Amino acid sequence: MKKLFHLGIVSLFIISVSSCSKSADDLAANQQSSSKSSKYRNPNGLLNGFAPGENAEWGESKFFPFINQPYDLMLGDGDNSILHTDGNEFAAFFVVVSYDYSELPAEQANLILWDDDSNQMINRYQLMTAETAADYGVKVPEDLNGQWVYFAIVPMADLSTGIKTTVSLYSDITTINGTITSQLPQAFMIMP
Repeated sequence: MKKLFHLGIVSLFIISVSSCSKSADDLAANQQSSSKSSKYRNPNGLLNGFAPGENAEWGESKFFPFINQPYDLMLGDGDNSILHTDGNEFAAFFVVVSYDYSELPAEQANLILWDDDSNQMINRYQLMTAETAADYGVKVPEDLNGQWVYFAIVPMADLSTGIKTTVSLYSDITTINGTITSQLPQAFMIMP
């Protein structure tokens, strides 16, 4: 009887150890696959406060806090800089809108780059729906799949101010439902 009891205890111990090691391996594999699924996510699974797959609230819009062209850059951190590059390159900025604004054609949709240091507008750009992104060579981040997205193309040459300046982003999208706005203060710096 004692031998059966000891054999049972040893068996349970072996099963629990192998189960724990397998769970740890599965956890490590899941962490690797989730980090591969989005290069923009932080350890909490958020994108600088932006939850992937989560649409904007009703009657709302918000900026996607990254650009992915001509290089990856997190927006919303005034210490992150855009450096002047070749005149043929562009940056693509993305705005996610709520469902009530996604189904209606926009009468007007704008992205405004604002120079915080001089308190002046740098330029205004047209926001377009993500369905047309490929026509312009824009790569929409996978984290925006299934969401209602607008994008704007900003030529890098437009960001060549010759001086160091902090830039804020503003958007306004108008449909028959009204106008929704979003802002991203101190989105990035332009370096000469």
